[in-house]
Amino acid sequence: MKTSTKVLLGIGAVAFVGTVSAVFISENVVKEIKSAKKRSKIKQFVNNTLGGNQKLLTVVNDLSEEEVSSVSNILSKIEESKKKISVSGDTAKEASEKAKNFLTNLADNWL
Repeated sequence: MKTSTKVLLGIGAVAFVGTVSAVFISENVVKEIKSAKKRSKIKQFVNNTLGGNQKLLTVVNDLSEEEVSSVSNILSKIEESKKKISVSGDTAKEASEKAKNFLTNLADNWL
């Protein structure tokens, strides 16, 4: 075998190993980014909905990746459910205003 053929085979092998390593590393990086994003989403939920409870934030930091994924799925389902809920009828402010007007009219007519 010629020296140039050996060099080309060596370069090809190094390129192949480098490509496989890059793919493997990029998959791990993508997994880590997704995990960090899910964990951040959970922390944001704790801060916004649960008043930033420090004990819960500590618990979120200590969750395993599998637990983070489960909690993240639950939060996603909650958000989907919030979008499906529709409120019909008067708001509390409107209802209290109507009651106030009714009682005012009743008092005016009674007296």
